Amino acid sequence: MVWLCCLKASIAQELEKPETYQLVKNISVDAKVLSTDNLQNLYVITGDGNIIKYNEDGEEVARFNEFSLGIPTHLDATDPFQVLAFYPDFMTIVTLSTALNKRGMYELFDLEINFANNLCFSNDGNVWIYDGSTLELKKYSHTGAVLQSSQSLSFEFEETVNPNYLLQRSNTLFLNDSLLGVLVFDLFGQYRELIPIKGLASFQVLDNRLIYPQGNRLIAVDLAVFSAEKIVLPSTANPMTDLIQLEKSRLYVARESELLIYKY
Repeated sequence: MVWLCCLKASIAQELEKPETYQLVKNISVDAKVLSTDNLQNLYVITGDGNIIKYNEDGEEVARFNEFSLGIPTHLDATDPFQVLAFYPDFMTIVTLSTALNKRGMYELFDLEINFANNLCFSNDGNVWIYDGSTLELKKYSHTGAVLQSSQSLSFEFEETVNPNYLLQRSNTLFLNDSLLGVLVFDLFGQYRELIPIKGLASFQVLDNRLIYPQGNRLIAVDLAVFSAEKIVLPSTANPMTDLIQLEKSRLYVARESELLIYKY
């Protein structure tokens, strides 16, 4: 309730944050998933299952495919030296090097996980997975050992939690349920609070700000002081239909068969 009151008050007092964008490159690619690292590299999953890495100037520097596993649906490039890709058809995680060479694989059935569609790297290089059968967040090592586990979220919520997105930033885990909001956990997987922002498919957390689309802009909520600001986008960008990613001085916009890279 405190979060809800503060958030409503802060958004009511939002200030426009004007941005000046300069188009760096327009790339012809059918990008279905975007992820960035803190070195301003961009990673995309294409409609036919390729994983492509671009540098900050939009030049392709590496490519990977594992067509025998189907089409990956999730990409986590938080650590530029270890990229995670998830192949749901075979419930398999593939980890990739900075050159997008295969480093390792997790087969989730071997971890006795029969249903999982939310996962991300932890800060220590292990993997957080939301186990949909037990309703628990679990951190797994490279050997398949469970390092941390939350209690079942059925103890926290009367409603069934149906998350669609998971990421870790610093010592905080964010698990999104579009009907409930953003669930916040500590680095041990213990539930802390609910941020009542609903209807999201995904979001970013940069510099302790939760960034999400609203109308034709992005909203950036400071998680420490509950203040918010609007981030104005290029007139051609539509955050309700396009894939949009921010990273330092770069803005990435993917739509249909083109990828636009801006600097600001």
